[in-house]
Amino acid sequence: LLQDCKVENLQKVDFVQHATSMGALGEQVESTAELEAAFKRAKAADRTYVICIKTQPSKWTPGDAWWDVGVPEVSDREEVRKARSDHSEGQKRQRLGV
Repeated sequence: LLQDCKVENLQKVDFVQHATSMGALGEQVESTAELEAAFKRAKAADRTYVICIKTQPSKWTPGDAWWDVGVPEVSDREEVRKARSDHSEGQKRQRLGV
């Protein structure tokens, strides 16, 4: 964790401000109700929308997301061809950024 680093003057990042400085929309939420409302605004937005949530740093919940990690387009290995096919399908559902 950041607080465990041996840095004397640890700088905190304002992720909402950072996102908006790059042209995205964003907001900080504090509750489940705020998150639900922010999620609706994000889905309706015309560009990338960042929702920041403060979390418990040492507790995790299960989660799943599609990550755009490159996969070779050509391979003799069946598992690589399958991964490429899955990647192409994931890209079809990907929302373009700002």
